[in-house]
Parts: sequence; structure tokens; C-alpha cells
Amino acid sequence: MLVIAGTIPIDGIPLTQGACRYQKGRLDIGDYALEGKYVTLGTAAMASAAATTCQTLGIEPPHLVTYGDTGMGDGTIKILEYLTQEISSIGST
Repeated sequence: MLVIAGTIPIDGIPLTQGACRYQKGRLDIGDYALEGKYVTLGTAAMASAAATTCQTLGIEPPHLVTYGDTGMGDGTIKILEYLTQEISSIGST
């Protein structure tokens, strides 16, 4: 399983994680959706490209862990804390 972790420069995005799928300007991350210009920013752009590649290859979609962070670093800390505690359960059902 491919796990992508990174912040998105948008205030107010909570810690969000899940399989990500890209389609027509929309990136779904579990039950959360980014649309329009937000899909082309940093981590979201990388996740969109990875999701499209996985779909084309017919393999499971990448798992994205993200948080809104506009440069203060709090998002990175939240992601690292989450991964430290939950990495072994990511993707298991």
C-alpha cells in the first residue's frame, strides 16, 4: 500500500485520512473532498497524480493522511503524531 502524508495549505482542513481517488477536478480522501484549484496544490496534486496512476494500473488507490497548514507547522505535527500512533492500522479493515 502506498501511503502519502503531507499538509495542504488551506486553513480549516481537519486531520483527514483515507483512500484517495481523483476524478475531473475532484480529489476524494475517504469521505472528504477537495475540488477546483485546491486539487492542484502541493500534497493534493501529488495525491491526485498517484491516485490517477494507481487507477490506470488497476491497483489499490493510495492512502492519504493530510491536515490543513498555512505555514505554521501545526499540520505537520498533527500528521506525525497520527502516524506515530496509527501507522500499523492504516488500510486494515
